[in-house]
Amino acid sequence: MTRFVAPLGFSSHRVTQPVIAHGFSQGDQLVLLQPEQPDSTAQHRAESAVNDVKSTLRGVASNIEVTHRTLMTDGFSHTVEQCSEILTTGESPVACIGGGATDIHVPFIIAVSAHADKLNDVLLFRDTQNAAEPVDLPQLTATVPPRAQDTFQILGNQKAPLSISDIATEASISESTASRHVQMLEESGLVKS
Repeated sequence: MTRFVAPLGFSSHRVTQPVIAHGFSQGDQLVLLQPEQPDSTAQHRAESAVNDVKSTLRGVASNIEVTHRTLMTDGFSHTVEQCSEILTTGESPVACIGGGATDIHVPFIIAVSAHADKLNDVLLFRDTQNAAEPVDLPQLTATVPPRAQDTFQILGNQKAPLSISDIATEASISESTASRHVQMLEESGLVKS
């Protein structure tokens, strides 16, 4: 079973295209995220977008369950926490990051970045291409191993690649220690050798 999670604004194709491009099967779920709407006109447009998603997906195949979650947007951090909870509870989801109201979209992208290791995939709807594609997220939440802090700082201050002997000289450590530090940093996704 695949669980898709996607912020939804008033434009349903930003959700349906990634889901269709990824493919789905019997028992899959799509969780749509929208902010509370300020008035009845906006509420009607939001409901219409949900119905458009359901209708489009039913037209392709009737075997995906579509649910709708209204998120509170009373505080940015709270909205990020709500998105994080949805992403980390249950099956590892496929996150669709191409649309939705800014009040949900931005917190959702932050939650997706923070929990990238818990996701099956990330799909992006690209306006310029009018298409959906999988994307690789950079590892933004990596932790620098304490023993490699000085080596990481030296590498971060350089514009050009450094050799292991250059790092060892700069950090006043042995080449074998510099090599271990680079290996730790590479395993953490912080450098490429």
